[in-house]
Order: sequence, then C-alpha cells, then structure tokens
Amino acid sequence: MKLEILVLDKQTNQPIPGASIRVASKNTSEKVNSKTDPEGKLLMAGIQTNNEYYITVDKETGDPNKKYLTVKMTTNTVGKEAPAYLKEVLYLDLVEKNVAIKIDNIYYDVDKYYIRPDAARELDKLVKILLDNPGIEIELSSHTDCRSSAQYNMQLSAKRAESAVNHIASKGVDARRMIAAGYGESRLVNNCSCEGANVVPCTDAKHQENRRTEFKILKF
Repeated sequence: MKLEILVLDKQTNQPIPGASIRVASKNTSEKVNSKTDPEGKLLMAGIQTNNEYYITVDKETGDPNKKYLTVKMTTNTVGKEAPAYLKEVLYLDLVEKNVAIKIDNIYYDVDKYYIRPDAARELDKLVKILLDNPGIEIELSSHTDCRSSAQYNMQLSAKRAESAVNHIASKGVDARRMIAAGYGESRLVNNCSCEGANVVPCTDAKHQENRRTEFKILKF
C-alpha cells in the first residue's frame, strides 16, 4: 500500500514545499522523518494493512514572529486491502505573534456568559491547536457591541473570556498557557457608536461584527 500526504497553506490553498513530516506506526516501531517535495507532497510505500499511523506536520518560516502551526492527525488502513493508494491532505495555518485571530460562531445568550454547546464546538478547534502546539501561549479575548454601558460591557466580556478559558482548560490544556481578556466595547471593528455626541445607528448585523471572540499568540 502507498500513502500520499499533501500539505497545503490553509489561507492560500497552495502547496507547502519543505514541510517536515513525521509518521509513526501504532503496531510497529517504524518511524519516518521526511519533508514534502516542491509540490508539497510526500509519498510513502510499504504501508501496512490493519494498522494506524500518527502523522505530525510542521514548517518553520525563518521569521521569529511567524510560524505555521503544527497539525497532528491519524490515519488507518483497517479494512483496506493491498494494493491501494491512500491520500491525506493537511492544511497548515500561518500565524503571527500578537495578531488577533477571530474565532467564528462564538455566540452567547443575551446578558449571559456561559458557554453554549454551539460555542463549545468552535472552542474545541482551538483546544486541538493548543494540544498540537504545546509550546504556544495565547491571549483569549471577548468583545461586545456598544449597547449597554461601557462599564457593564467590560465586566460582561471579562466573564465571557474567562468562561472560554475555563472550557479550554477543562479539555486538558494548562490554564497557565492562556490569558483571559475582556475588552468590552473598547475595540469596535466598525463605526457603530451608542453613546456621546457622535451616535451612529447600526443594524443588528453590524453590532454582531463587534460581538466576537478572538485569540492571539503571545509565545511560540
């Protein structure tokens, strides 16, 4: 059996040459350490049937402030018969220190800060990133729209950020790797304004843009 591993940039969908790939067999002591070719591929022969393989992929950029996040996955040949040609595609995310990354679809009920099941599913994606990359430390921040008072929004966002950090910690991530930060309405991403002399009315959709959860990497 043969296994092809293709590594692509998550943002551009372009192949990543020179990415480091480590493959370990569950049933044997076999280990492979190699790099992708100019087309972002690695082809492995001699893959065994009824086995499981652990794949780890990463890529250094040479820039101390930029890095491709490590991705780990498993693949198996249980129930497959030789000869066969298997293919796995892995997407690496290029990140930069201290640059906010929005976590999509993190919603809270009005005036609440507990983690809803739909938000938990999205936060679990961040859990995987942190488990796959045990050296990184992050700030996880929560933001509100401008409705309600600035003081109330600051307190609510702090509680929401803390709830998100607690959820991630409950999944096995060391809480010391995370900082919870609530910014309230102090970092709006549009011109919505609810107070003072320069009130700018906004649609619900515009207010939703400001009610967001983000994380940024503080340390690789």
